[in-house]
Amino acid sequence: MKRTLVTLLLLLSACISYTPPWTTESAKAARDADKPIVLSMSAHLPNSAGGVSVGFAYHNVSSKAMKYMRILFRPRNAVNDIVASRIGDRTVVTGEVTGPIEPGAEVYGRVFENAWYNSTIKCVELVEVQVDFMDGSTFSEKSPEGLKIIRPDFGGRACPGFP
Repeated sequence: MKRTLVTLLLLLSACISYTPPWTTESAKAARDADKPIVLSMSAHLPNSAGGVSVGFAYHNVSSKAMKYMRILFRPRNAVNDIVASRIGDRTVVTGEVTGPIEPGAEVYGRVFENAWYNSTIKCVELVEVQVDFMDGSTFSEKSPEGLKIIRPDFGGRACPGFP
């Protein structure tokens, strides 16, 4: 009983002390720059078939509910060259999230499975973010400067020098 209680307390403290991949400052910077979303993403290590998945988390920092969010990203190898999937020969992949994503929502642990098949992929670059809001308005960002505000972490197997 004592062991179970200690385990439960350790699990609870781990959940309470979790730090999201963005900071209060990065969320504020996104809001101040009129960016509705902050996100974190990384390429997973290739699986046994060479499939590379992309994990991501996001925070709706806008005052509006999102209907759809599309994230366009592409892989790079160890020398920062863009590489294509060996199956389908595609580089840019679009992942779509269906809402509603309420204002203030923070979502963790999402994965776009097997986005590419190429065992040389070392990192993933954010190319564009598109958002359709429930009120009919839209948002799109593809400038490197804007994408660096949306994806401030640059960790988790992000490509050096790229958003």
